[in-house]
Amino acid sequence: MIIEDEELRSLYKVASTEHIQKIEDGILYLEKHPQDIAKLEELLREAHSLKGDSRMLGVGDAETLIHQIEEVFASIKKGETNLTPDLCDRIYKGVDAIAKIANEAVTGEPANVKVFHTLAQLMGADADIEIAPSADSIKPDQAIPDLDTSDDELNNLFADFLKETSASELSPELSPELSPELSPNSSTQSDLVTQTESPSVLITNDEEHPTWGRRKTDIDRQSEPIIAEDYQIDTIRVESSRLDRLLTQASELLVTQGRFSDRTSDIQSIQSLWEEWSRETFVSRTAFDQLERRLQNAELKPIQKFYHQVDQRLELLGNAIEQLKNATSDNTARLEVVSKDLESGIRTLRLLPMSTIFNLYPRSVRDISKQLGKEVNLIVEGGGTFADKQILEAMKAPLSHLIRNAIDHGIESPEERQRQGKPRIATIRLSAYQVASSICIEV
Repeated sequence: MIIEDEELRSLYKVASTEHIQKIEDGILYLEKHPQDIAKLEELLREAHSLKGDSRMLGVGDAETLIHQIEEVFASIKKGETNLTPDLCDRIYKGVDAIAKIANEAVTGEPANVKVFHTLAQLMGADADIEIAPSADSIKPDQAIPDLDTSDDELNNLFADFLKETSASELSPELSPELSPELSPNSSTQSDLVTQTESPSVLITNDEEHPTWGRRKTDIDRQSEPIIAEDYQIDTIRVESSRLDRLLTQASELLVTQGRFSDRTSDIQSIQSLWEEWSRETFVSRTAFDQLERRLQNAELKPIQKFYHQVDQRLELLGNAIEQLKNATSDNTARLEVVSKDLESGIRTLRLLPMSTIFNLYPRSVRDISKQLGKEVNLIVEGGGTFADKQILEAMKAPLSHLIRNAIDHGIESPEERQRQGKPRIATIRLSAYQVASSICIEV
């Protein structure tokens, strides 16, 4: 499945990446600070926004998974579920699956994600077991459908499974009672309604869940959207290639400003020529005046009139040249200031905080250290330091390599560190305060 509209595809790529990154960062934070309700509410908002984006653009699989993650967050907020490391692993797997599905919607590359299996894991099923419906729910003439089948078949399969599976077979914190959306194909239905047999339907639309316990009919009466009169768009996203083109045009503007400076020099040359012409005219007219006084000839009157006209026109020409010179100088100076400010502003837009790439590593450190059986704490310093985006892009691969090697070869196991009298948890410090970003291992 790929989003057809190119502009919407680009917007979804940026928005989904931001939401997924913030959700990952939030889970990492909550693992260490599970009592932070404000961060949990922020995660609910991010999940809800990602769900809305996915629904609007028809990315149904992503909507289904993020809805279940949203329900897990809501359950944690109500105190019905504890945020355990196992639950975090399940959420991480769900987020990874959503990232793959979002990438498929943007690039068209197959995600190869089993939505049913991932959804079952989020609801507490064993990650190593493929969930199938109960044998009692299968008629003799009915074959067991393959998990890699159509969405309708998966929907029916999952419904049969939930009918036959008791609440005790699922994790207590992720039982069907706490997971309102039971259908993996919920993208074709309203995600606001909990599928239960009771006529009272719970609503889980808003992050704060102010409408829980109200009937669907009550919501229908208030379904008319309210549009704020003071609505405004505070931010816009611009592709880096467009900034590159603007920077090129700003550089061309500086070149044009230099050419205007050359024209100012040309005007000065014209003014110098005018001044020379005026001096020669003055000398010639003075000599003619002396000749006219000696001869007192009436035939010299037309020449006297011509000299008078030349003086007037030279004066007008001089004033016009002076005005043109002043205006050109002012406009050239203003153009120079504007063009330099424009180029500087565009270069500033290309600057991104170091946290743009630093935020990619807490999850990597967690996964790598867990895989190697080590306990590592990552400390990021100078995340607010700005650098050009090309520098950040060039830093990503070397930093990833250094961090992996630091965990793999530079840090002992927790037991070995305790035998050596070192803290059980090692610390990797990722700093941007140095001349070049560096990685230090505290021992």
